[in-house]
Amino acid sequence: MPNPLSRLFLTRLESRPELLGDRSLESIETLLRELDGAGRGAWPTVHLDVETFVVHLSDRVRGQSDLNEAIATMQGSDLFLACACVARIPAALIEFERVHLSRVGSLVARIDPSPAFAEEVAQTMREALLVGARGNAAEICKYSGRGPLSSWLRVIAVRTALRVRRERLRALPMKEGEKEFELARTVDPEMDYLKIRYRAAYEDALKESLRSLPDRDALLLKLHYLDGLSIDSIGTLYGIHRSTVARWRARVRRSVLDGTREQLQRRLSLTESEFDSIVKLVRSQLAVSLRSVLVRPPSETA
Repeated sequence: MPNPLSRLFLTRLESRPELLGDRSLESIETLLRELDGAGRGAWPTVHLDVETFVVHLSDRVRGQSDLNEAIATMQGSDLFLACACVARIPAALIEFERVHLSRVGSLVARIDPSPAFAEEVAQTMREALLVGARGNAAEICKYSGRGPLSSWLRVIAVRTALRVRRERLRALPMKEGEKEFELARTVDPEMDYLKIRYRAAYEDALKESLRSLPDRDALLLKLHYLDGLSIDSIGTLYGIHRSTVARWRARVRRSVLDGTREQLQRRLSLTESEFDSIVKLVRSQLAVSLRSVLVRPPSETA
């Protein structure tokens, strides 16, 4: 049978030839063999059946509005390696480790440069990507081939690193937050009195203000106050200038301050003097309070 790969490809697309546009079976056959050849050239030790690769590829372009463009721009060698990892071919797993997981340390160094942290992140990625965590399918299945595998993995590495760091902080005894609060005590007796008397109301108001933030702004606070990322690191993560991050952070801080103040004003019956002092307290303790609230388990901040 002529053009066996293109026919297999078409079968996986539910036999809808109109999806191929003006491309002939011969041209699709040629393109599929070129993509397969790119993979074999990049990974000569990885022996993957061409039919398995074509099925994997077709499943990732199915549903694309422009099928021709999806195939033409496919990262053939990267998708070939990903497919072989899904098939758990030993040589592919070795290459994935050598080329990609070995770079995790450099990808997450801005978050924590220690080798132990890098290895923990790499192991977490290894389990999620190649094995599947908590009964889920291996995450490498989600790689579509539409962009470089290295870029896709960079995003996963950063997200994994932030999650690992957050889990480490959550594992700290709850008293750590209390100690941090005490270390930030002022020498102003009135402030100390207000913190003791209105602390519960203050923290409730802060939590309510945080809940009202857009997800993007809330994530910024977590990255900065909980994960300890500098404005330079956040700028690198989002691909924006540090001055833009600084203005963004200032705007979110003002929003949290205003929201907390409004919540307190509604909840408490205060004299004008007490309220002015509470506002000063909110401003002076915002960073410490954010760390204390954000570090707590989700059940306490949701």
